[in-house]
Amino acid sequence: MVRYLGTREVRARLRAVLAEVAAPAGQPVVVGSRRQPLAVVLSIEGYQALTSRAAVGDAVGQVIASSRLAGLEPTAAEIETLVAVDAGAVPVDAAIADAVARATVTAAQMAQDTAKKKIATARGR
Repeated sequence: MVRYLGTREVRARLRAVLAEVAAPAGQPVVVGSRRQPLAVVLSIEGYQALTSRAAVGDAVGQVIASSRLAGLEPTAAEIETLVAVDAGAVPVDAAIADAVARATVTAAQMAQDTAKKKIATARGR
């Protein structure tokens, strides 16, 4: 449960507030003034988790955007995997391995289709 503290209380008890937040089971503290939240004090581990998750979310967005710029629309399964990565339900390494496997299959199918077209064209001549 998130605690709310006023700026005066935080100023008076800063060391104690920091110790509480940094404790292993410490929770973030919202600091406010006149019932308006102004800031959040959280542990370094909490901060790193947030920034790491944000970086994964940005990377997921970039993967989708890059695919679309290349003229490729991600499949529903690919988007589902990326959403799972963003939520932390699927490790990034597993998603990469899955994407490489799909790309390999897709490349093989494309090569096979091209070969079939060339053979059909050659037979038609």
